[in-house]
Amino acid sequence: MERPLGWVSLGRAYVNLHGGAPEVCRRSRTFRSHVQQQNVQVVSALCREAFSEDADVEPAVHEQDIESRTPEMSASSSAFSFAVDKSPQVDEIMTAGGSSGEGEDEGPSGEEISSEGEGDDVGDVAKDLGDVVNGEDQKQDIMVVAERIRQEGKTYQEQGKLVLAKELYRKAVELAPKLGKGWQNLARVERRIGGSAEDSLAIIKEALTHDPQNSYLWLTCGVLEQERGNKTQAREMFRKGLEYDRTQVAVYVSWARFESMEGNYDLARKLYMEGTKHDPMCERLYHSWAIMEARVGNAQRAEELFKQGLEVDPKNTYLWHGLGRIAVEQNKPEKARYCFEKALNENPDNAVVLYSLAYMELYRAKDYDAARRLFDRALEIDPTSTKVLVLYSKLEMHEENFAEAAALAEQAIEASPTDSAAIIQLAVVESFRENHSYARQLFKRAIDLHPRNMDAYYRWGTMEWRAGNRELANKLLQKCRTSTYNYEQYIDF
Repeated sequence: MERPLGWVSLGRAYVNLHGGAPEVCRRSRTFRSHVQQQNVQVVSALCREAFSEDADVEPAVHEQDIESRTPEMSASSSAFSFAVDKSPQVDEIMTAGGSSGEGEDEGPSGEEISSEGEGDDVGDVAKDLGDVVNGEDQKQDIMVVAERIRQEGKTYQEQGKLVLAKELYRKAVELAPKLGKGWQNLARVERRIGGSAEDSLAIIKEALTHDPQNSYLWLTCGVLEQERGNKTQAREMFRKGLEYDRTQVAVYVSWARFESMEGNYDLARKLYMEGTKHDPMCERLYHSWAIMEARVGNAQRAEELFKQGLEVDPKNTYLWHGLGRIAVEQNKPEKARYCFEKALNENPDNAVVLYSLAYMELYRAKDYDAARRLFDRALEIDPTSTKVLVLYSKLEMHEENFAEAAALAEQAIEASPTDSAAIIQLAVVESFRENHSYARQLFKRAIDLHPRNMDAYYRWGTMEWRAGNRELANKLLQKCRTSTYNYEQYIDF
Protein backbone atom coordinates (compact mmCIF):
# COMPACT_ATOMS: atom_id res chain seq x y z
CA MET A 1 0.00 0.00 0.00
CA GLU A 2 1.40 3.39 -0.98
CA ARG A 3 0.93 5.83 1.89
CA PRO A 4 3.27 8.81 1.44
CA LEU A 5 1.23 10.78 3.97
CA GLY A 6 0.15 7.84 6.14
CA TRP A 7 0.61 7.07 9.81
CA VAL A 8 4.05 5.57 9.30
CA SER A 9 5.42 8.73 7.70
CA LEU A 10 3.82 11.02 10.23
CA GLY A 11 4.97 8.72 12.99
CA ARG A 12 8.49 9.83 12.14
CA ALA A 13 7.56 13.43 12.78
CA TYR A 14 5.69 12.58 15.96
CA VAL A 15 8.55 10.48 17.30
CA ASN A 16 10.96 13.34 16.77
CA LEU A 17 8.78 15.66 18.82
CA HIS A 18 7.52 13.40 21.58
CA GLY A 19 9.85 10.41 21.55
CA GLY A 20 8.76 6.87 20.99
CA ALA A 21 9.35 3.78 18.94
CA PRO A 22 11.72 4.32 16.03
CA GLU A 23 10.32 1.37 14.09
CA VAL A 24 7.45 3.57 12.93
CA CYS A 25 9.85 5.96 11.25
CA ARG A 26 9.38 6.49 7.53
CA ARG A 27 10.33 9.43 5.36
CA SER A 28 8.22 12.46 6.25
CA ARG A 29 8.81 15.38 3.95
CA THR A 30 5.51 17.16 3.59
CA PHE A 31 5.43 17.88 7.32
CA ARG A 32 9.16 18.26 7.83
CA SER A 33 8.91 22.00 8.27
CA HIS A 34 6.39 21.51 11.10
CA VAL A 35 8.79 19.15 12.81
CA GLN A 36 11.75 21.47 12.38
CA GLN A 37 9.72 24.34 13.81
CA GLN A 38 8.49 22.06 16.63
CA ASN A 39 4.84 22.70 15.84
CA VAL A 40 3.75 19.94 18.20
CA GLN A 41 0.02 20.55 17.99
CA VAL A 42 0.02 20.61 14.18
CA VAL A 43 2.04 17.41 13.90
CA SER A 44 -0.04 15.70 16.57
CA ALA A 45 -3.26 16.55 14.76
CA LEU A 46 -1.86 15.33 11.46
CA CYS A 47 -0.73 12.11 13.08
CA ARG A 48 -4.16 11.46 14.58
CA GLU A 49 -5.76 12.09 11.21
CA ALA A 50 -3.31 9.80 9.47
CA PHE A 51 -3.80 7.05 12.05
CA SER A 52 -7.55 7.09 11.42
CA GLU A 53 -7.12 7.14 7.64
CA ASP A 54 -4.66 4.24 7.68
CA ALA A 55 -6.77 2.03 9.92
CA ASP A 56 -6.12 -0.91 7.61
CA VAL A 57 -2.45 -0.82 8.55
CA GLU A 58 -1.69 -2.44 11.87
CA PRO A 59 0.23 0.21 13.80
CA ALA A 60 3.42 -0.84 15.53
CA VAL A 61 2.87 1.79 18.16
CA HIS A 62 -0.17 3.76 19.37
CA GLU A 63 -0.38 7.37 20.36
CA GLN A 64 -0.62 6.62 24.07
CA ASP A 65 2.49 4.46 23.76
CA ILE A 66 4.37 7.24 21.97
CA GLU A 67 3.54 9.79 24.61
CA SER A 68 4.65 7.52 27.44
CA ARG A 69 8.05 6.55 26.07
CA THR A 70 11.40 8.20 26.58
CA PRO A 71 12.52 10.10 23.48
CA GLU A 72 15.22 8.35 21.52
CA MET A 73 15.45 11.23 19.05
CA SER A 74 14.97 14.95 19.48
CA ALA A 75 13.34 17.47 17.23
CA SER A 76 16.72 19.07 16.75
CA SER A 77 18.32 15.85 15.54
CA SER A 78 19.59 15.43 12.02
CA ALA A 79 16.83 13.00 11.08
CA PHE A 80 15.37 15.37 8.56
CA SER A 81 18.58 16.85 7.17
CA PHE A 82 20.74 15.55 4.41
CA ALA A 83 24.51 15.43 4.01
CA VAL A 84 26.39 17.47 1.46
CA ASP A 85 25.89 15.99 -1.93
CA LYS A 86 29.06 14.57 -3.37
CA SER A 87 30.34 11.79 -5.55
CA PRO A 88 28.71 8.57 -4.36
CA GLN A 89 30.60 7.16 -1.43
CA VAL A 90 29.84 4.09 0.61
CA ASP A 91 29.90 6.08 3.83
CA GLU A 92 27.21 8.40 2.53
CA ILE A 93 24.86 5.74 1.24
CA MET A 94 25.30 3.51 4.23
CA THR A 95 23.37 6.01 6.24
CA ALA A 96 20.46 5.74 3.86
CA GLY A 97 18.17 3.86 6.15
CA GLY A 98 16.93 0.36 6.62
CA SER A 99 13.71 -1.43 7.29
CA SER A 100 12.16 1.75 8.52
CA GLY A 101 12.77 3.28 5.14
CA GLU A 102 14.53 6.49 6.06
CA GLY A 103 18.16 7.52 5.94
CA GLU A 104 19.96 9.42 8.63
CA ASP A 105 22.97 11.66 8.68
CA GLU A 106 26.07 10.40 10.36
CA GLY A 107 28.98 12.24 11.87
CA PRO A 108 32.34 12.85 10.19
CA SER A 109 33.93 9.89 8.53
CA GLY A 110 37.34 10.31 10.03
CA GLU A 111 37.03 8.76 13.47
CA GLU A 112 40.22 7.39 14.94
CA ILE A 113 40.15 3.83 16.16
CA SER A 114 40.33 4.17 19.90
CA SER A 115 41.37 1.56 22.39
CA GLU A 116 38.71 2.90 24.72
CA GLY A 117 35.53 0.91 24.78
CA GLU A 118 37.23 -2.33 23.82
CA GLY A 119 38.13 -5.33 25.92
CA ASP A 120 36.09 -5.65 29.10
CA ASP A 121 33.81 -2.80 28.01
CA VAL A 122 32.39 -4.92 25.21
CA GLY A 123 31.43 -7.70 27.58
CA ASP A 124 29.97 -5.29 30.12
CA VAL A 125 27.83 -3.50 27.56
CA ALA A 126 26.72 -6.78 25.99
CA LYS A 127 25.64 -8.00 29.43
CA ASP A 128 23.75 -4.77 30.04
CA LEU A 129 22.02 -5.14 26.69
CA GLY A 130 20.99 -8.66 27.58
CA ASP A 131 19.42 -7.29 30.74
CA VAL A 132 17.60 -4.67 28.65
CA VAL A 133 16.15 -7.27 26.32
CA ASN A 134 15.17 -9.66 29.09
CA GLY A 135 13.67 -6.87 31.17
CA GLU A 136 11.74 -5.05 28.49
CA ASP A 137 10.67 -7.54 25.87
CA GLN A 138 7.40 -7.94 27.68
CA LYS A 139 6.71 -4.23 27.41
CA GLN A 140 8.23 -3.20 24.11
CA ASP A 141 8.57 -4.56 20.66
CA ILE A 142 11.89 -6.31 19.99
CA MET A 143 12.53 -3.90 17.14
CA VAL A 144 12.42 -1.03 19.59
CA VAL A 145 15.02 -2.66 21.82
CA ALA A 146 17.23 -3.44 18.82
CA GLU A 147 16.97 0.18 17.72
CA ARG A 148 18.04 1.32 21.18
CA ILE A 149 21.08 -0.94 20.94
CA ARG A 150 21.88 0.49 17.52
CA GLN A 151 21.63 4.03 18.87
CA GLU A 152 24.02 3.05 21.66
CA GLY A 153 26.40 1.78 19.00
CA LYS A 154 26.21 5.10 17.20
CA THR A 155 27.09 6.90 20.42
CA TYR A 156 30.22 4.81 20.84
CA GLN A 157 31.09 5.23 17.17
CA GLU A 158 30.91 9.00 17.52
CA GLN A 159 33.33 8.68 20.44
CA GLY A 160 35.76 6.75 18.23
CA LYS A 161 35.13 3.45 20.03
CA LEU A 162 34.69 1.55 16.80
CA VAL A 163 35.23 -1.99 18.02
CA LEU A 164 32.57 -1.60 20.69
CA ALA A 165 30.25 0.08 18.18
CA LYS A 166 30.69 -2.88 15.82
CA GLU A 167 29.81 -5.30 18.64
CA LEU A 168 26.65 -3.36 19.44
CA TYR A 169 25.55 -3.19 15.81
CA ARG A 170 26.05 -6.95 15.55
CA LYS A 171 23.96 -7.47 18.70
CA ALA A 172 21.21 -5.28 17.24
CA VAL A 173 20.93 -7.20 13.98
CA GLU A 174 21.11 -10.55 15.76
CA LEU A 175 18.16 -9.45 17.84
CA ALA A 176 16.25 -7.95 14.88
CA PRO A 177 17.60 -9.35 11.58
CA LYS A 178 15.38 -7.00 9.57
CA LEU A 179 16.86 -3.87 11.15
CA GLY A 180 18.30 -2.51 7.92
CA LYS A 181 19.96 0.50 9.53
CA GLY A 182 21.80 -1.80 11.90
CA TRP A 183 23.26 -3.78 9.01
CA GLN A 184 24.29 -0.61 7.22
CA ASN A 185 25.92 0.77 10.37
CA LEU A 186 27.74 -2.54 10.78
CA ALA A 187 29.01 -2.45 7.20
CA ARG A 188 30.08 1.16 7.58
CA VAL A 189 32.01 0.68 10.81
CA GLU A 190 33.69 -2.35 9.26
CA ARG A 191 35.17 0.01 6.67
CA ARG A 192 36.28 2.43 9.37
CA ILE A 193 38.11 -0.31 11.22
CA GLY A 194 39.97 -1.23 8.05
CA GLY A 195 37.73 -3.61 6.16
CA SER A 196 37.41 -3.56 2.39
CA ALA A 197 34.46 -2.87 0.13
CA GLU A 198 34.19 -6.66 -0.25
CA ASP A 199 33.85 -7.04 3.53
CA SER A 200 31.08 -4.46 3.66
CA LEU A 201 29.37 -6.03 0.67
CA ALA A 202 29.40 -9.42 2.43
CA ILE A 203 27.64 -7.84 5.42
CA ILE A 204 24.94 -6.26 3.25
CA LYS A 205 24.40 -9.52 1.37
CA GLU A 206 23.97 -11.27 4.71
CA ALA A 207 21.35 -8.65 5.56
CA LEU A 208 19.53 -9.36 2.30
CA THR A 209 19.12 -13.01 3.29
CA HIS A 210 16.92 -11.75 6.13
CA ASP A 211 15.18 -8.95 4.24
CA PRO A 212 15.49 -9.53 0.49
CA GLN A 213 12.93 -6.85 -0.37
CA ASN A 214 14.70 -3.99 1.43
CA SER A 215 15.38 -1.48 -1.32
CA TYR A 216 17.93 0.43 0.76
CA LEU A 217 20.06 -2.67 1.13
CA TRP A 218 20.02 -3.19 -2.64
CA LEU A 219 20.92 0.48 -3.01
CA THR A 220 23.92 0.00 -0.72
CA CYS A 221 25.01 -3.03 -2.76
CA GLY A 222 24.87 -0.85 -5.85
CA VAL A 223 27.11 1.80 -4.35
CA LEU A 224 29.59 -0.82 -3.12
CA GLU A 225 29.71 -2.44 -6.55
CA GLN A 226 30.23 1.00 -8.05
CA GLU A 227 33.16 1.57 -5.72
CA ARG A 228 34.64 -1.75 -6.80
CA GLY A 229 34.35 -0.68 -10.43
CA ASN A 230 31.63 -3.19 -11.25
CA LYS A 231 29.38 -0.88 -13.26
CA THR A 232 27.08 -3.55 -14.68
CA GLN A 233 26.51 -5.08 -11.26
CA ALA A 234 25.95 -1.62 -9.76
CA ARG A 235 23.19 -0.88 -12.25
CA GLU A 236 21.63 -4.28 -11.55
CA MET A 237 21.59 -3.58 -7.81
CA PHE A 238 19.96 -0.18 -8.34
CA ARG A 239 17.41 -1.84 -10.61
CA LYS A 240 16.69 -4.41 -7.90
CA GLY A 241 16.10 -1.65 -5.39
CA LEU A 242 13.45 -0.10 -7.61
CA GLU A 243 11.97 -3.48 -8.40
CA TYR A 244 11.06 -3.86 -4.73
CA ASP A 245 10.03 -0.24 -4.18
CA ARG A 246 9.39 1.96 -7.21
CA THR A 247 8.79 4.93 -4.92
CA GLN A 248 12.18 4.86 -3.18
CA VAL A 249 13.66 8.21 -4.14
CA ALA A 250 17.08 7.48 -2.62
CA VAL A 251 17.60 4.81 -5.28
CA TYR A 252 16.72 7.23 -8.08
CA VAL A 253 19.14 9.82 -6.68
CA SER A 254 22.07 7.42 -6.27
CA TRP A 255 21.53 5.79 -9.63
CA ALA A 256 21.21 9.18 -11.34
CA ARG A 257 24.40 10.38 -9.67
CA PHE A 258 26.19 7.24 -10.84
CA GLU A 259 25.05 7.81 -14.45
CA SER A 260 26.07 11.46 -14.32
CA MET A 261 29.57 10.40 -13.25
CA GLU A 262 29.62 8.13 -16.27
CA GLY A 263 28.62 11.03 -18.52
CA ASN A 264 25.13 9.65 -19.17
CA TYR A 265 23.43 12.94 -18.42
CA ASP A 266 20.18 12.32 -20.32
CA LEU A 267 19.64 9.04 -18.46
CA ALA A 268 20.48 10.76 -15.18
CA ARG A 269 17.88 13.46 -15.90
CA LYS A 270 15.26 10.79 -16.61
CA LEU A 271 16.01 9.14 -13.27
CA TYR A 272 15.82 12.44 -11.40
CA MET A 273 12.56 13.27 -13.17
CA GLU A 274 11.09 9.88 -12.29
CA GLY A 275 12.08 10.44 -8.68
CA THR A 276 10.20 13.74 -8.55
CA LYS A 277 7.05 11.96 -9.74
CA HIS A 278 7.17 9.70 -6.69
CA ASP A 279 8.22 12.39 -4.24
CA PRO A 280 8.07 16.01 -5.38
CA MET A 281 8.90 17.09 -1.82
CA CYS A 282 12.39 15.54 -1.68
CA GLU A 283 14.83 18.43 -1.38
CA ARG A 284 17.78 16.05 -1.56
CA LEU A 285 16.80 15.12 -5.10
CA TYR A 286 16.66 18.75 -6.23
CA HIS A 287 20.04 19.39 -4.62
CA SER A 288 21.69 16.42 -6.34
CA TRP A 289 20.12 17.22 -9.71
CA ALA A 290 21.13 20.89 -9.46
CA ILE A 291 24.72 19.88 -8.77
CA MET A 292 24.83 17.78 -11.93
CA GLU A 293 23.46 20.63 -14.03
CA ALA A 294 25.98 23.05 -12.52
CA ARG A 295 28.83 20.70 -13.32
CA VAL A 296 27.88 20.47 -16.96
CA GLY A 297 27.51 24.23 -17.26
CA ASN A 298 23.72 24.59 -17.05
CA ALA A 299 23.83 27.29 -14.39
CA GLN A 300 20.32 28.58 -15.06
CA ARG A 301 18.77 25.14 -14.74
CA ALA A 302 20.82 24.47 -11.60
CA GLU A 303 19.55 27.70 -10.06
CA GLU A 304 15.95 26.71 -10.84
CA LEU A 305 16.43 23.34 -9.14
CA PHE A 306 18.03 24.83 -6.04
CA LYS A 307 15.07 27.21 -5.76
CA GLN A 308 12.61 24.33 -6.18
CA GLY A 309 14.32 22.58 -3.30
CA LEU A 310 14.10 25.70 -1.16
CA GLU A 311 10.36 25.85 -1.79
CA VAL A 312 10.22 22.47 -0.05
CA ASP A 313 12.64 23.36 2.73
CA PRO A 314 13.40 27.10 3.03
CA LYS A 315 15.96 26.46 5.79
CA ASN A 316 18.09 23.88 4.02
CA THR A 317 21.75 24.80 4.49
CA TYR A 318 22.98 22.89 1.46
CA LEU A 319 20.45 24.33 -0.96
CA TRP A 320 21.32 27.88 0.09
CA HIS A 321 24.98 26.96 -0.24
CA GLY A 322 24.48 25.63 -3.75
CA LEU A 323 22.54 28.71 -4.80
CA GLY A 324 25.33 30.86 -3.40
CA ARG A 325 27.95 29.04 -5.44
CA ILE A 326 25.94 29.58 -8.60
CA ALA A 327 25.94 33.30 -7.75
CA VAL A 328 29.74 33.19 -7.32
CA GLU A 329 30.11 31.70 -10.80
CA GLN A 330 27.85 34.44 -12.14
CA ASN A 331 30.09 37.02 -10.42
CA LYS A 332 27.27 38.29 -8.22
CA PRO A 333 29.04 38.72 -4.87
CA GLU A 334 26.15 40.40 -3.05
CA LYS A 335 23.74 37.66 -4.00
CA ALA A 336 26.32 34.99 -3.12
CA ARG A 337 26.98 36.56 0.27
CA TYR A 338 23.25 36.67 0.98
CA CYS A 339 22.86 32.96 0.15
CA PHE A 340 25.88 31.90 2.18
CA GLU A 341 24.73 33.92 5.17
CA LYS A 342 21.30 32.28 4.94
CA ALA A 343 23.06 28.91 5.01
CA LEU A 344 25.17 29.92 8.01
CA ASN A 345 22.09 31.16 9.85
CA GLU A 346 20.91 27.56 9.87
CA ASN A 347 24.32 26.00 10.47
CA PRO A 348 26.92 28.49 11.76
CA ASP A 349 29.67 25.87 12.02
CA ASN A 350 29.47 24.50 8.50
CA ALA A 351 33.09 24.59 7.31
CA VAL A 352 32.08 23.98 3.69
CA VAL A 353 29.92 27.10 3.59
CA LEU A 354 32.62 29.11 5.32
CA TYR A 355 35.11 27.96 2.68
CA SER A 356 32.78 29.03 -0.12
CA LEU A 357 32.14 32.42 1.46
CA ALA A 358 35.89 32.91 1.94
CA TYR A 359 36.46 32.01 -1.71
CA MET A 360 33.90 34.61 -2.75
CA GLU A 361 35.48 37.30 -0.57
CA LEU A 362 38.91 36.40 -1.94
CA TYR A 363 38.25 36.14 -5.67
CA ARG A 364 35.10 38.16 -6.24
CA ALA A 365 34.84 40.83 -3.55
CA LYS A 366 38.64 41.10 -3.09
CA ASP A 367 38.12 41.57 0.65
CA TYR A 368 41.22 39.81 1.92
CA ASP A 369 40.69 40.63 5.59
CA ALA A 370 37.19 39.15 5.48
CA ALA A 371 38.56 36.07 3.73
CA ARG A 372 41.20 35.61 6.45
CA ARG A 373 38.59 35.82 9.19
CA LEU A 374 36.51 33.18 7.45
CA PHE A 375 39.51 30.91 6.88
CA ASP A 376 40.43 31.15 10.55
CA ARG A 377 36.87 30.37 11.56
CA ALA A 378 36.71 27.37 9.22
CA LEU A 379 40.01 26.02 10.56
CA GLU A 380 38.72 26.29 14.12
CA ILE A 381 35.99 23.88 13.06
CA ASP A 382 38.19 21.62 10.93
CA PRO A 383 41.94 22.22 11.39
CA THR A 384 42.81 19.50 8.85
CA SER A 385 40.75 20.79 5.91
CA THR A 386 43.20 20.70 3.01
CA LYS A 387 40.90 22.77 0.79
CA VAL A 388 40.79 25.57 3.34
CA LEU A 389 44.52 25.38 4.06
CA VAL A 390 45.48 25.44 0.37
CA LEU A 391 43.21 28.37 -0.45
CA TYR A 392 44.41 30.25 2.63
CA SER A 393 47.98 29.63 1.46
CA LYS A 394 47.13 31.11 -1.94
CA LEU A 395 45.83 34.26 -0.26
CA GLU A 396 49.01 34.70 1.77
CA MET A 397 51.13 34.03 -1.32
CA HIS A 398 49.19 36.69 -3.21
CA GLU A 399 49.97 39.10 -0.37
CA GLU A 400 53.62 37.99 -0.58
CA ASN A 401 53.55 36.55 2.92
CA PHE A 402 55.55 33.58 1.70
CA ALA A 403 56.52 32.16 5.10
CA GLU A 404 52.87 32.03 6.19
CA ALA A 405 51.87 30.62 2.80
CA ALA A 406 54.46 27.86 3.07
CA ALA A 407 53.42 27.00 6.64
CA LEU A 408 49.77 26.62 5.59
CA ALA A 409 50.67 24.42 2.61
CA GLU A 410 52.90 22.27 4.85
CA GLN A 411 50.01 21.92 7.30
CA ALA A 412 47.79 20.72 4.46
CA ILE A 413 50.36 18.14 3.38
CA GLU A 414 50.73 16.95 6.94
CA ALA A 415 46.96 16.45 7.10
CA SER A 416 46.87 14.66 3.72
CA PRO A 417 50.32 13.55 2.45
CA THR A 418 49.00 12.46 -0.96
CA ASP A 419 46.98 15.60 -1.70
CA SER A 420 48.52 16.78 -4.97
CA ALA A 421 46.89 20.23 -4.74
CA ALA A 422 48.64 20.86 -1.42
CA ILE A 423 51.98 19.58 -2.75
CA ILE A 424 51.75 21.77 -5.87
CA GLN A 425 50.81 24.80 -3.76
CA LEU A 426 53.89 24.36 -1.57
CA ALA A 427 56.01 23.93 -4.70
CA VAL A 428 54.67 27.19 -6.14
CA VAL A 429 55.33 29.03 -2.87
CA GLU A 430 58.89 27.69 -2.77
CA SER A 431 59.41 28.72 -6.39
CA PHE A 432 58.54 32.31 -5.48
CA ARG A 433 60.95 32.05 -2.57
CA GLU A 434 63.50 30.94 -5.21
CA ASN A 435 63.98 27.56 -3.53
CA HIS A 436 63.96 26.00 -6.99
CA SER A 437 65.63 22.73 -6.05
CA TYR A 438 63.06 21.99 -3.35
CA ALA A 439 60.22 23.14 -5.63
CA ARG A 440 61.37 20.69 -8.33
CA GLN A 441 61.28 17.85 -5.80
CA LEU A 442 57.73 18.78 -4.89
CA PHE A 443 56.54 19.06 -8.50
CA LYS A 444 58.05 15.64 -9.22
CA ARG A 445 56.32 14.23 -6.17
CA ALA A 446 52.96 15.50 -7.39
CA ILE A 447 53.58 14.03 -10.86
CA ASP A 448 54.59 10.69 -9.35
CA LEU A 449 51.22 10.63 -7.60
CA HIS A 450 49.35 11.62 -10.79
CA PRO A 451 51.56 11.19 -13.88
CA ARG A 452 49.14 13.06 -16.18
CA ASN A 453 48.62 16.03 -13.86
CA MET A 454 48.61 19.02 -16.20
CA ASP A 455 48.61 21.55 -13.37
CA ALA A 456 51.89 20.21 -12.01
CA TYR A 457 53.55 20.41 -15.44
CA TYR A 458 52.20 23.90 -16.04
CA ARG A 459 53.29 25.30 -12.68
CA TRP A 460 56.69 23.65 -12.97
CA GLY A 461 57.11 24.92 -16.54
CA THR A 462 56.28 28.50 -15.60
CA MET A 463 58.79 28.35 -12.73
CA GLU A 464 61.54 27.21 -15.10
CA TRP A 465 60.57 29.92 -17.60
CA ARG A 466 60.89 32.62 -14.94
CA ALA A 467 64.22 31.10 -13.89
CA GLY A 468 65.50 31.36 -17.48
CA ASN A 469 65.52 27.62 -18.19
CA ARG A 470 63.57 28.05 -21.42
CA GLU A 471 64.37 24.66 -22.96
CA LEU A 472 63.21 22.71 -19.89
CA ALA A 473 60.22 25.04 -19.56
CA ASN A 474 59.14 24.32 -23.15
CA LYS A 475 59.38 20.56 -22.55
CA LEU A 476 57.27 20.78 -19.41
CA LEU A 477 54.69 23.05 -20.99
CA GLN A 478 54.51 20.74 -23.99
CA LYS A 479 53.45 18.00 -21.55
CA CYS A 480 50.32 20.00 -20.83
CA ARG A 481 49.03 19.19 -24.30
CA THR A 482 49.17 15.46 -23.66
CA SER A 483 48.16 15.47 -20.01
CA THR A 484 44.78 15.51 -18.40
CA TYR A 485 43.78 17.03 -15.12
CA ASN A 486 40.46 17.45 -13.44
CA TYR A 487 40.73 21.05 -12.39
CA GLU A 488 38.99 21.64 -9.11
CA GLN A 489 36.30 23.72 -10.69
CA TYR A 490 34.78 25.96 -8.09
CA ILE A 491 31.36 24.74 -9.08
CA ASP A 492 32.44 21.18 -8.20
CA PHE A 493 30.34 20.64 -5.11
